[in-house]
Amino acid sequence: MYSYKMNSYISVKFPDKDIIYFENFEDILKLENYDEIINIDCSGNDLDKLPEKLPKNLISLFCACNRL
Repeated sequence: MYSYKMNSYISVKFPDKDIIYFENFEDILKLENYDEIINIDCSGNDLDKLPEKLPKNLISLFCACNRL
């Protein structure tokens, strides 16, 4: 399980779209267009691991202040 603190969010950006916020990686992994994600910021979520499969088009990943 990917743990997270209350009121902390993971922001996700797709090409030519606004940033979308999620509470956990489980919801992000369910997206049909998951591989189109270009930016993920999961900083400050007390995560102890990342998903095994990251999006194919991912350009930047920010993960500060976690337990990775």
